[in-house]
Amino acid sequence: MNVLKLATAAAAVATLALAATPSLAATTWDAVADFSSTQSTVVNGVWSYGWDAGTGFQAYTTNTACGTGLSCWNTPDGNFEYGVPTVIKNTTAGQVDYGTVRHPNNVLNVHPGAVQPAMNVSIDSIVRFTAPTAGSYNFSGFFQVLDISPSGVSILAGGAPVVLSLTLFDTATFNGVASLAAGGNIDFRVNRAGAIWNDSTGLAGTVTAVPEPATWAMMIMGFGAAGMMMRRQRGETTYRLEEAIAEDRVLTEEFFAPDDHSAINRVSGVVSGAFKLWRGDVLVRG
Repeated sequence: MNVLKLATAAAAVATLALAATPSLAATTWDAVADFSSTQSTVVNGVWSYGWDAGTGFQAYTTNTACGTGLSCWNTPDGNFEYGVPTVIKNTTAGQVDYGTVRHPNNVLNVHPGAVQPAMNVSIDSIVRFTAPTAGSYNFSGFFQVLDISPSGVSILAGGAPVVLSLTLFDTATFNGVASLAAGGNIDFRVNRAGAIWNDSTGLAGTVTAVPEPATWAMMIMGFGAAGMMMRRQRGETTYRLEEAIAEDRVLTEEFFAPDDHSAINRVSGVVSGAFKLWRGDVLVRG
């Protein structure tokens, strides 16, 4: 086997290892970059936008251009006030100001609501991640106050909610790992802890699939096999065979052999013409 063949075989082993481990290249989903104005569920296969008044997640039903450069998801309902709860994407290249809200383009505005007429039932606004397959998922990002009244924020990741502290002009960062079944959820929630008309809250978040131990093991085995092939050849010598046949054509081949005797046996099957066998610049037989 010549050097080129060896390298090709090693690459093939590595490629097979990668092919056998489809989750090796960890996928990352971005709540802001993946935002869709055409669907409120299964966005990029994983994201949903909705609300919860204490009876469970409900997907938003309507998307509108609620302002210049703003794409808004909500659910028109006579019991909801001021068009909230809602999730809003700033689709411009810069910051959009509306009322007292300062909305940069690197966050979603996740605004909670309340049920009329008593306004005493909080409606959480939610950006939900749904795991496409069972496994571990890293989630990280931040909540950011966009208005003059901070809201309550929390993350529900396959268990008890993680409640974060958010004060005026503040940013609350988060970073965690959730073990999810296929279809399991990570909910990024904003609730009505502040005044309903001034509690716009920014959310930026990513979720990344974590390769399982079996994936890493298969990868290591694949590259280990390639390394063993390289090491096995390391102690062998490169030979060059030149075979002169009819019409004065010369065929040249490079191969590995541990010693001269093995190399001569390697070419003993040559029955036509004469051959020369070289070890480096040294003629072994010819």
